[in-house]
Amino acid sequence: YGFVSAFGQGIALIPTMTIGMRWFPDRKGMAMGVVVGGFGGGAFIFNQIQTVILNPGNISPDGTYFTDDELLERVPGLMVILGTIYFVIQMIACTMVTEPDSTTLPQTETKEMQARSGDTASDTDCGVDRRDILMDETQTVQDFVSPKEALKSREFYMLWMTRFCAVLITQTVSGFYKAFGQTFISDDHFLSLVGAVSSVFNCTGRLFYGLLMDRSSYKCAMLLEMTCLTVLVASLPVTQLAGKIMFATCVWLIYFTFPGTVSTQPAVTTQTFGHKYGGTIYGFLFTSDILNNFLVGTLSDKLLSGGGWTAMFLVLAGFSLFAFILTLFFPKSPSPEMIRNKRLQNVPQLDPEQCTSILKINT
Repeated sequence: YGFVSAFGQGIALIPTMTIGMRWFPDRKGMAMGVVVGGFGGGAFIFNQIQTVILNPGNISPDGTYFTDDELLERVPGLMVILGTIYFVIQMIACTMVTEPDSTTLPQTETKEMQARSGDTASDTDCGVDRRDILMDETQTVQDFVSPKEALKSREFYMLWMTRFCAVLITQTVSGFYKAFGQTFISDDHFLSLVGAVSSVFNCTGRLFYGLLMDRSSYKCAMLLEMTCLTVLVASLPVTQLAGKIMFATCVWLIYFTFPGTVSTQPAVTTQTFGHKYGGTIYGFLFTSDILNNFLVGTLSDKLLSGGGWTAMFLVLAGFSLFAFILTLFFPKSPSPEMIRNKRLQNVPQLDPEQCTSILKINT
């Protein structure tokens, strides 16, 4: 299930995000926010559809999960209904997706980079010139790195670990916030409403962080996201004492925050490794999702049985803190040229005597 889930999401998301960046090359963060916003916003509608079909009588669960036989018998039918709806919507959407003509893409990136080459003004984490992430189809070999080179870079694994931490939090909170709420809230319709409204925050959060990256930098956006996630997830157990309004507010803010990773990482991947193989390299980042899908169930089961809800949420907050620390070491303005230069610095240099010896051997 974990493999199929991540594989399916990758097929649906990577091509659409890549095309979105091609249509809006100078506003990649915004494009990503809109594309993945639809991914997050769908729950606003489908949460209500699921509740109406499964639990029209607002039956309260017996403990953490539902045990009512009549309710559980509706689950297979619900899957068929949702699968049919998804299939129809996706087929219609696929026929409407088109790639832009080359004439719609800016052809000025090289000139702008040359004009800025003599600029000695220092960059700040949140004040990087955003023109350096424009995409151009006329890239030279200096404007991109291959997937093999990317897999040897430190930046790739920093992005991989950051995504791993963010997706782990996303999947765990999404999968367990309702079960946690049911421990002190006996209104299933209210909890379904929390989930529906959460999708609105999910959608707007993706757009917000995409625009924030366009106006500042990936590093600035990600530091803000991980700071907020650490505080919010660590505070979630306290909502048991504060009541359902506090619970709903905390969940909504978490849903507004964690989508920042999915709306900024496609753009920063292209910025760091170049447009030519940006989609392929971003696909490698999705391997963290496969591991997450296997890990969420095992980790949550161990933490819940050993320390309860508080232990689970505090451990999740620790993952976001770790991602925050990783992001502190991420470059201010990454680029393919930077990756290549770092690799060249690691190549051992030959002294004159060694060069002379090699020439003698060759002659």
